[in-house]
Amino acid sequence: MRNLGILALIALVVYCLVDITRSDDDERVGLHPALWMVLVVLLPVLGAIIWLVVSRSRRPRRAQDGGGGGRPASPDDDPNDPPSPREP
Repeated sequence: MRNLGILALIALVVYCLVDITRSDDDERVGLHPALWMVLVVLLPVLGAIIWLVVSRSRRPRRAQDGGGGGRPASPDDDPNDPPSPREP
């Protein structure tokens, strides 16, 4: 069981490090990504929890924009796509 806890901690740290590299300045509260990485690596549990709370509170809610990430669900839903010619 102890190995499972260590494995979970390593997975959490790796997830946070990847998430930090993919985040934008607003999610990082203006701090350099290297500072966040140092915090997560030196204080794995506390640093990861702080990162997850801070970054998630800064991310836009996807439910407000329909959950589609801003993309049309199909070509017919795209208002910029011209209509296809109708068959006679």
